[in-house]
Amino acid sequence: METTNTEKISLPWYKVWLDALFRPSVAGYETFLQDVHATPKRAYIWLIISGLINGVITAFVQPPQRRSIVIVVGAPLHALAVVLFFIGIAGLIQLLAQVLGGTGTYSKLVYTLATFNAPTTIISSLLLLIPYGLWINAAFGVYVAVLSTIAVKVVHQFEWRKAIVATLPVIIIAILVIAVTPWLIKFTTSLR
Repeated sequence: METTNTEKISLPWYKVWLDALFRPSVAGYETFLQDVHATPKRAYIWLIISGLINGVITAFVQPPQRRSIVIVVGAPLHALAVVLFFIGIAGLIQLLAQVLGGTGTYSKLVYTLATFNAPTTIISSLLLLIPYGLWINAAFGVYVAVLSTIAVKVVHQFEWRKAIVATLPVIIIAILVIAVTPWLIKFTTSLR
């Protein structure tokens, strides 16, 4: 379902998240940008909430005596880290896209990327609770890379090749950080 630039719609957050994750398409992501709530503010709120949830979930991989302190201190730090990491990734993608002649704005890119990054942050932390979750996270990162490429294609009106070139270097870095960070958390926890 394509909409013109003058049509505005209102989409609930859960529909945006579910469609971004489970029904990704160029037309779908274009529709997200027609939402009256498609703002960086909404994107950052999603990311803060998902970061807090991530922090609480991460507490459950800690020894029981440390869980409350990890929730009180760690959850807000997780939220901050999620937002800062996201700003860095979105900024690098925006810079590469502009170098390649992209016409999209940082605000639209932030919103479109957040439509799937907020829920994948929660899913990624839940995967830590199951055996082989770290490996599944690495594979999950490939899916996030595909979603990121669709977002860049839509926001910057690129053909697929340019969308991949703008996204791939940054996504490789992000996948490495996302894959290594949970491993480091588990490794440092096992040392105690």
